[in-house]
Amino acid sequence: MSLKTSLLGLILLCMASSVNANHVVRLSADDRSAVNPAAALGFWEDIGQQARWSQFDTIARAGELQSLSPGAVEANFGASRSAFWLRFKARAAGGEALPAVVEVSFNTLDSVIFHIDGQEVARTGFLSNFSDRPLAYRAHAIPLVLPADRDLTIDIRIQTTGTASAPLRLWTEQAFREHIKTSYSLLALYFGGLIALALYSLLLFLSLRERSYLFYVLYILGIGLGQLDQYGFGSEFVWPDGSLLAAEAGLLGWNLAGLFGTLFGMLFLNTRVNLPRLHPWLIGLALLYLLNAGLGLAAHGLAVRIQMYLGLFGGLLQLAGVWLAWRRHVPAAGVFLLSLSCVIIGVLTISLRNLQWLPANGVTSNAMLIGSAMQIVLLAFAQAHRIQHERLIRESAQAETLKARQSLVDMLQEKE
Repeated sequence: MSLKTSLLGLILLCMASSVNANHVVRLSADDRSAVNPAAALGFWEDIGQQARWSQFDTIARAGELQSLSPGAVEANFGASRSAFWLRFKARAAGGEALPAVVEVSFNTLDSVIFHIDGQEVARTGFLSNFSDRPLAYRAHAIPLVLPADRDLTIDIRIQTTGTASAPLRLWTEQAFREHIKTSYSLLALYFGGLIALALYSLLLFLSLRERSYLFYVLYILGIGLGQLDQYGFGSEFVWPDGSLLAAEAGLLGWNLAGLFGTLFGMLFLNTRVNLPRLHPWLIGLALLYLLNAGLGLAAHGLAVRIQMYLGLFGGLLQLAGVWLAWRRHVPAAGVFLLSLSCVIIGVLTISLRNLQWLPANGVTSNAMLIGSAMQIVLLAFAQAHRIQHERLIRESAQAETLKARQSLVDMLQEKE
């Protein structure tokens, strides 16, 4: 690289830092939705995880903060063990001070520390007691008052053993209350659907005694456990004390979903008979999910990283298997393919997002929630289709038996 190119790159970097530093987020009392501070955000990676706020402030004042990539809507640093310091400035857009809320909309961060104008105002995190959070909310948020006559400097330090993602939102106090009502209602509807389908499938298992339905119940429970962890309902309602269950629930849930989802698919499609070459690969995939669930208890960070790649590999392998089953006209494989495609696309999207191969935004961040919700509906149709197909087979077999019996009776009568 030439000296001229290096100098040009340095100048552009300084210009980007300068623009970022001069960008102030303005919040109006009329704002009914959140303001995203991504364009005004500067960040610094603390690889050693030991820097204090004063060190970060010195770096920030020296203009050494980095900006997010052009077009990025949230700070996503992937699976990193580093601590990350974030800074943006905000003020009220009107002539009066404005009550507001700053939200870090990602529950599974081990540590989140808020500073306002250099003063630490809150220290919270996924592994802390829920009662220690400044606001009783499923993610991490603090109340503050934005002045109208000056800029307020907001600094946030995040650190985690999982995915270091920090979607930031700035709300008016009223808009935040409305957001809580809406988001909690939608999530309650989603979890209610999971519970209903799990109970329905459990009743099918108790009635038909087919293991595939039991595996499906356990798959749904795994999905539910992972989503409780991801969206903060677990921290708020199930494990509010920041216990070992809180630390391991999400990883355990996703691995159980992978394990029992694979086993369910194998039985549902009868891969031993219909897909004999793929069958051993699916057994190996199920074992990998089981081993990774156990690894999470000993090396959580490593297991999280493995889970990302396992989600990619497992999703593609299962999708290929169902597609082959559909091509071979396996009963109900078409609906099963459509339902699995929804959740697999969600798994692939969230895995690619966590690996920073896809941009972080509202769609990629909630892809698993959207995909699994669509799968819930479609798999109900798939199971109904399979039950109907098996009933038709039984009725056909019974009809053949009756026909054969009647033929035998007719033959005996003729001999008499």
